[in-house]
Amino acid sequence: MNFDGIAEKSPVPVIGHETGQFQIYPDYREIAKYTGVLAPWNFEIFRDRLEKAGMAEQADDFLKASGAWAVELYRADIEMNLRSKYMAGFQLLDLQDYPGQGSAYVGILNAFMDSKGLVTPREWKEFCCEVVPLLRMEKYCWRGDDAFSAAVEVANYKESLAGRTLSWRLLVDKKVLKKGRLNLPSGIGVLDAGTINLILPNVKRACKAELSLRIDGTSYRNRYPVWIYPADQRIEQGRVQVVHQLTDSVANALQQGAKVLLIPRKEACGEVTVGGLFQTDYWNYRMFKSICEQAKKPVSPGTLGLLTNPQHPLFADFPTEYHTNWQWYSVIKHSYPLILDRMPKSYRPLVQIIDNIERNHKLGLLFELKVGRGDLLVCMADLEAIRNLPEGNQLYAALFKYMNSSSFSPSTSVTVDELKRLFVPDGVKTEIERLDNISYE
Repeated sequence: MNFDGIAEKSPVPVIGHETGQFQIYPDYREIAKYTGVLAPWNFEIFRDRLEKAGMAEQADDFLKASGAWAVELYRADIEMNLRSKYMAGFQLLDLQDYPGQGSAYVGILNAFMDSKGLVTPREWKEFCCEVVPLLRMEKYCWRGDDAFSAAVEVANYKESLAGRTLSWRLLVDKKVLKKGRLNLPSGIGVLDAGTINLILPNVKRACKAELSLRIDGTSYRNRYPVWIYPADQRIEQGRVQVVHQLTDSVANALQQGAKVLLIPRKEACGEVTVGGLFQTDYWNYRMFKSICEQAKKPVSPGTLGLLTNPQHPLFADFPTEYHTNWQWYSVIKHSYPLILDRMPKSYRPLVQIIDNIERNHKLGLLFELKVGRGDLLVCMADLEAIRNLPEGNQLYAALFKYMNSSSFSPSTSVTVDELKRLFVPDGVKTEIERLDNISYE
């Protein structure tokens, strides 16, 4: 993506304003840094809310997962600016958190200008520098044997690159599958450097590849993830029953020892879900919730990305990091994570959605339960709607493979009535004080 479609219509130079501003969960260890006249009451309030919700020990995981994903979002947003030939530049509001307006933890650095440990300066310069190699491709998720094509560009705002070459490599587990070189043109601005065309390997198992770009003889480099899924991936349902609601017959089947995949209909979950949000929420949930309500506009789901364990057997055939990445896009766009506040405080979903500091809901995208003698996996995303996509079909197949294996053995038991209550609103409302975007003299 780029902004050329609108920027070229402007008679004056266009500069991207406050690029990014993706929320990151706060680091409560920062409290100890306040040794002067300021007291971090906001941190203490947010920390106490999380503890009350029974997720205090997850604070560091929330920070790392939301932060790692926010870095990738900053990368994408900045690259959109750099890829736009008619853009005159861009600016970030700042690199650090802003403690005002209800607390906006949008910084790569904290309020003390210290690193949060999310990205190194060298990694940041891959996509935010005077010279940046860029890739334009149709999608991130592919099938084996697909004809892959990507345009290579260089945002160059330093000096002529004439005579230099750009090397590219496609790697899986640091093994080079394909490589090549492109000659760079002269000029300043967004330069077209050529096209990468190749046939992707017909992998037997899903994998995450990396396409790296490097301008030879310089420190300028960049990299892009590419997920490759088996071309002939089949759905093998086995003994698993797929249902969309908890009927009496489904409950009886669970009691008798059935394996059930429950994918509730979205329209039946309106009051027990916050809705799906791919990117982390913008700036501050409380302030923009107030602004949207005043303008009678829909309020953002307000979440901060997903948290999961990539080593869990479920992900043996759907490779993932512990945080959101681009292969989750279609899944999350069709998701409606369930509020699991009624579950025991120690309970953790297989794929958890990180909530904001105002609500602190425990949110499940994928979670499993023992019901009677049966085993239940609940998927709060309409996978059937994205079966035509490589990643949608792959996750669907991975769920069945996991559920038909000996690894599928939920440890938390609930009764049928307790399970049904998860889909009924509890009547508890989280009061969030209004916060207007105004300044007082």
